[in-house]
Order: sequence, then structure tokens, then C-alpha cells
Amino acid sequence: MRNPTVKRAICSCTIVAVSMSLAATVVYSQSRPRSSARTQSRSEWQQGQGMSSQAGQPDFVRRMQERHARQMQEMQQDMEEMQRWAEENRNRAIQQTLRATDDQWRQLKPKLDRIERLKAEAEVSAGPGSAGGNGNFQGQGFMFAGVSAGGAGAAFGDAGGMDSSGAPSDNWSNSWTTGPKNQMEMTEGETLCQELHHLLRGESVSALQIAEKVAALRKVRAKAREDLARTRQELCGLMLPHQEPALIVMGYLD
Repeated sequence: MRNPTVKRAICSCTIVAVSMSLAATVVYSQSRPRSSARTQSRSEWQQGQGMSSQAGQPDFVRRMQERHARQMQEMQQDMEEMQRWAEENRNRAIQQTLRATDDQWRQLKPKLDRIERLKAEAEVSAGPGSAGGNGNFQGQGFMFAGVSAGGAGAAFGDAGGMDSSGAPSDNWSNSWTTGPKNQMEMTEGETLCQELHHLLRGESVSALQIAEKVAALRKVRAKAREDLARTRQELCGLMLPHQEPALIVMGYLD
């Protein structure tokens, strides 16, 4: 017969084992809903992230487009500011070269500007590859040599024609190239050059069409030369004797 103490120990162990088994079953059954809930929550979060990414893509593209538009606008403003700065320095250098007073400069500058435009129109041309639909022309400040960005060879190579002491510089440039023009900015001569250029590139163009454009271009150039001669005479009536050599050097006078 077994000892009563041993029996009691066996019973106690059996009770403990049964209790632990029941407890483990309860804990496992309680943990499964939690684990399942966590798995479902994670799946829902991932799904939400995917939907958010898809929904945010058009917004990202829109923001990038707006940023690009702002950058282009700022770049355009910077270019315009640089052009204004260059034009101001150029005018100041010409005025100092002529030793013209402010009052006389206000009379001279409109004539000089007109001479520049007329010189460009009298010599307007489209170089090879310069008028292939992009509006670049040799004349009026675009892709040409012998005439400055405004015309008459009066662009200066460094700091707008000023040296370190503020005096007019001898480093002059006569081949300042700028960007393409749009249709609204083109002169009559430039428009004719573009049209004639396209005709010459065509395969089935009549000789009569080409001849008409050539005649029209010659007429524009001839008229510009006549107006140029008249404007130069008017300039001579405004200049002082000591200013004539500088005006000849810069190309405003013959």
C-alpha cells in the first residue's frame, strides 16, 4: 500500500498539472484574438498607406509642376534684370565715350536707337540653321556679327564697357548673341527671311514664289538704308564736332 503522504503528493501534482493545462488553454484562446487583431490592423495600415500613396501621387506631380513654373518665372525675371543692367551700363558707357551731357544724351539716344534698328533691318539675314523654325536671325540683336545686341556695334566686353576706374573700356564686343525671338517681336525683314528660308527648304515651290519674297526682302532692305541715311543726317545736326569720331568708330555714322 502506498503511503498516504505519497498519495497526497500525487494528487497535488495532478491538480497542479490540470490547472496549468487549463490556464494555458485560456491564455492561448485569449491571445489568438489579439494576434489576429494585430495582423488585421497591420494589413489595414499597409492598405491605407498604399491608398494614401496613390492618392498623393497627383498632388506630388502638381507640386512639382508649380515648383517648375516658379523656377522658370524667377529665371525669366533674372534674365530681364540682367538685360536691363546690361542696357543701362551700355548706355552709360556710350554717353561717357561721347562726353555728352544728360540733356544732350536725351536728344541723342532716340536717334542712336533708331540707327541701330535701321542698320539691323538694312542688313537682316538668316544664317544656315538659324531660321529652322526657331526664330533666330542675323539682325536686330540675334545671331549676327558686326552689330551689337542692340545694333550698331556698341556692346562692350566687360562690365558694360567700363574699366576698373569707371572710364569707358577699350574692350568692345561686336558679336553679342541673345536668345530666339517670337513672332510678335520679329521685324518685317526677319519675317521675310523666315518665309524665304522655308520656301528654299521646300521641294515643290515655284520660282515665282521665291522671286516675290526676294523682291520684298530687297525692298525692305532698301527702305531701311534710305531711312538710315536720313536718320544719320539728323544725328549730325545734334552732335558736337568732338563726338563725330566716336560715333564713326561705334558704327552710328559712316
